[in-house]
Parts: sequence; structure tokens; C-alpha cells
Amino acid sequence: MIDPTHWAKIILKNQNYVFDTSFISVVQTPWSKVWKIQTQSRGLIYLKQTCKAFSLEPKFIQFLSQKNLSTIPVVIAENPELHCFLMQDSGNPLRDLFQHEIQPDLLALG
Repeated sequence: MIDPTHWAKIILKNQNYVFDTSFISVVQTPWSKVWKIQTQSRGLIYLKQTCKAFSLEPKFIQFLSQKNLSTIPVVIAENPELHCFLMQDSGNPLRDLFQHEIQPDLLALG
């Protein structure tokens, strides 16, 4: 299986991102890993790999972005086989948003 950082480098190069080849590990838990990637002209990008059980996170982020929340990151690309995705920096970790801005009625069916 391909390494998620290798996949991310290919995707970023194909989308004309210019970046340092070093990916800085910023989170490592039993259920996810996150790397920070500094680009020259497009700011910070994050690569996140989750366990299979949480692999719906990029879809959830895309859903929330349609609700016009102010600090939702933009998902650049995802790889369902590797359970990883690339996203632009939004300024704050999603867990902070979930603690302060998410309204349950936004997530209701209907």
C-alpha cells in the first residue's frame, strides 16, 4: 500500500502547489495522523489519515461547508483507500469548531 505522504505529494504537484518536501507531523493518535505542509503561495495544507471507522470525515467536512460555517476547511482531495485527505488550513482545528459553533439542527435529517 502506498504511503499517504507519497500520495499527497503527487496530488499537490498535480495541482501546482509548490511546497517544501518535508511534512511535519502535528498529531498522532491511535485513530488519526495529521501532517502540516507549508506551501509557498497557498498557505498551510494539512494531510489527515484516519482509521477506517472515521474515514467519512472528509464527506462530513464537505457537508458542513455547505452550511456556510465560517471556519470549515476546504477539502482539496481524498483517498478512500488510504483513509486520508488533504485540506486547506482554516485557522482553527475542527474540534474547536465542534465545541463552539456546531448547531445540532444543522445536522438534522430533512
